Amino acid sequence: MIKKILWLIALSLPLYANAQIEYEKGYYINNSGEKTNCLIKNLDWKDNPTEFKYKLFEEDEARDNTIKSVKEFGIDGGIKYQRFEVKIDRSSELVKDLSRERNPIFNTELLFLEPLVRGKASLYYYEKGNLRRYFISINNSAPEQLVYKSYLAKNRFKSDEVKKNKMYKQQLYKYLSCKDISLNQVKSIGYYTKDLVKLFKAYNDCKGNEIDETSEASKLEKDYKLFHISLKPGISSSSLGVYPSNGNDRKSVSFDKQLRLRFGVEFEFVMPFNKGKWALFTEPAYQSFKGEEIINFNSFNPSVEVAIDYSSVELPLGIRYYMYLNSRTKMFINAAYVIDIHGPTELKYEGISNLEVNTAPNLSLGVGYKFRNTFSVELRRGFTREMFRYNSYWKGNYNTISFIFGYTII
Repeated sequence: MIKKILWLIALSLPLYANAQIEYEKGYYINNSGEKTNCLIKNLDWKDNPTEFKYKLFEEDEARDNTIKSVKEFGIDGGIKYQRFEVKIDRSSELVKDLSRERNPIFNTELLFLEPLVRGKASLYYYEKGNLRRYFISINNSAPEQLVYKSYLAKNRFKSDEVKKNKMYKQQLYKYLSCKDISLNQVKSIGYYTKDLVKLFKAYNDCKGNEIDETSEASKLEKDYKLFHISLKPGISSSSLGVYPSNGNDRKSVSFDKQLRLRFGVEFEFVMPFNKGKWALFTEPAYQSFKGEEIINFNSFNPSVEVAIDYSSVELPLGIRYYMYLNSRTKMFINAAYVIDIHGPTELKYEGISNLEVNTAPNLSLGVGYKFRNTFSVELRRGFTREMFRYNSYWKGNYNTISFIFGYTII
């Protein structure tokens, strides 16, 4: 029954997850310069969008707007996008896709750019997949891409080597010339949001120019933390069945289900997009199983004892999706690939050579509830773990259902 409930929740998630993306107060400016206050569907975009959904009021039907008809749109107190026709180089930074062309290959495109700093010198950002580009604008001029490009070139040994065209540093020194900014400062600037925002702030301060705080570096200033550490104690119900591969039922044994304490420490990284709804996690956790059973093997051995004392540290590598109920409570679902780490362990089978335990990785699925952003409860199903992965004559199926409490300390 529990397994069916878990799968039902998993299958219904896409519909529920879509409902969790709220319409928030915002605005858009059309091609005629007219501003319309509205409700915008906040997807907390990772990639710069080309369209968005909006409502004029809460009960209104959802409508679509695209980059062709909108010059600017934004969410109150949050992210903003402005439309520009810019020259952009889309050369890949992936080694397998690098060309031997050092110079950027520009194409003119109509894009929504995110303003990170707005002032005398403005910084804009564009992201699409693995592509990240920054643009500079001085005194509201058309944004110009800051050039950073990887390419292949032959070294002195005549083998291929990855080199970098860091022309953006020359551009920064040219446009952001100020008594408070030295050449060494510019040379040390990386092609990263944090470095560039800091430099643009320094330039605007140097020029005595006020910065538009409402649009400044929204990708850096989230209302949620990106990293968490949580204590995860709990109770696990475990079962173990052992049987020969040839189907000889007389040698099969099913141990009674056991309730055991488990304890783990979770490390979670919240992905910095989609309003913090996606997270990656790992949770090293100690668990154990100890059992003895008597089976009737045959008329010569009517009572055969089978025993096991198994303990391990489980290491799940998983992904989690949060569904917000309000600002302080949320439901979540997670799935993980679980690696099992254990010491030398044997299944003691009287009258038969002891069987060495070598576990295989398995999968887990969990659903839970987190409140006050600190306390959580979770029901987690660990699917079948093979206990004798290198033994072709025996099979061992280990299954768990865990009820886990959580306390976030960071």
